[in-house]
Amino acid sequence: MQAGVLFAIALLSPPVLGASESGEVLAARSSADVVLVTEDETVREDLYAGGNTITIEGTIEGDLIVWAFKRLEVTGTVEGDIIGYASTARINGTVGGSIRLLGGDVSVAGEVDGDLMAIAWSVVTDASIGRDLLSWSRSLLVGGEVGRDVEGQTFGTAVVDARIGRDFEMSVNGLEVLGTSSIGQDLAYRSAATAKIDESATIEGTVIRRSPLEPNIRVRGVRLVAVILGSMAFLWLGLLSIWVMPSTVRHAVDVIDTNLPRAFSSGLVVALTPIVLAIAVIVTAATAPPELALTIVGVAAPFWVAVLATLMVAITVAPVPIAIVIGRSIVGRNRSAFGSYLVGALLLLFILAVPIVRLIVLPAVGIVGLGALLRGGLRARGSLRWANAKKKTSRPQTEGLGFEASEDDYATSDELDFGEDTPGTDLE
Repeated sequence: MQAGVLFAIALLSPPVLGASESGEVLAARSSADVVLVTEDETVREDLYAGGNTITIEGTIEGDLIVWAFKRLEVTGTVEGDIIGYASTARINGTVGGSIRLLGGDVSVAGEVDGDLMAIAWSVVTDASIGRDLLSWSRSLLVGGEVGRDVEGQTFGTAVVDARIGRDFEMSVNGLEVLGTSSIGQDLAYRSAATAKIDESATIEGTVIRRSPLEPNIRVRGVRLVAVILGSMAFLWLGLLSIWVMPSTVRHAVDVIDTNLPRAFSSGLVVALTPIVLAIAVIVTAATAPPELALTIVGVAAPFWVAVLATLMVAITVAPVPIAIVIGRSIVGRNRSAFGSYLVGALLLLFILAVPIVRLIVLPAVGIVGLGALLRGGLRARGSLRWANAKKKTSRPQTEGLGFEASEDDYATSDELDFGEDTPGTDLE
């Protein structure tokens, strides 16, 4: 936490990296598009560096705390630790301490006296690692030499072509041990598939394969309780929304009945809004000067969180008008909104209990419900007008969800002009 605070302060500080006549770097903070410590330069303390590209060709006598939006390349010497984030990291130099990196692609081919810990999409090592290799990645290739243990998890395939001093113990989707490998003690892995181990590989200990963990009875019990409580909350929130905003819900039902494609398109726009905002912030921060990047993220993050929180609240009540439409088709139009909702919601919950069906139905329900509620809310407040309106009307006061008046008494959704004199009609 302390390192993170110092790193943030360093990024917001003006660039002060400079060199004396002897080639010694006078300060230990730098933020620029490209941060470069040349081969003849020496940093006498920790270096906090932020930028798109960070290249270390010289010597850092302390730690390297780094945030590289594009690339980190170390061909020189870091006598302390390397800590931070890099979209792409290539470390081919000498590290006297440990490497702890979060990133996309991490490749280490130099000498590391301490540990290598990486959380990345891809991790490749062809280095001499003095102690442990800890990796959580999509793919892993272990080469070179590891002084002690290899641990972690690989969600794809892990390939071992290295000399490992002690144990190899990982959870993997697939494991290959090549013939030039040697493992000083046990090879233990957890996977649904049997490892491919070359007969020429040397394993001094025991090969142990463990099956993937299945949820125990307590975990299953917690999941069941969560499902029950979530279903009850869904039913309660639906009833509450009908009671609190009956006009909005009624108009949302009308939108689904009269113009389902428009409800879907509106909901899709709403659902994609946080994603579009997040991409815009990331692109802006990545293309902005590094000293402004954290400021941009800091200003935009609260706004984005507020938008996302509002969307999550809306998603919880998005299925309400759809449940009413489903319930009305079963119990008839003359039932109350509450009764129709309960019937439709229970049927909807039953449908969503089927895993494969849930993957298709749940997104569709969420998107259509969001669009219907948005357009229903605008209608209820008299804020949605149609350019080609032919007449002004509002539906007569109805009793229950059935809307007993005949369809001839209603204008279609494309004919409505909900002005200030046309209040929304509540569900009972």
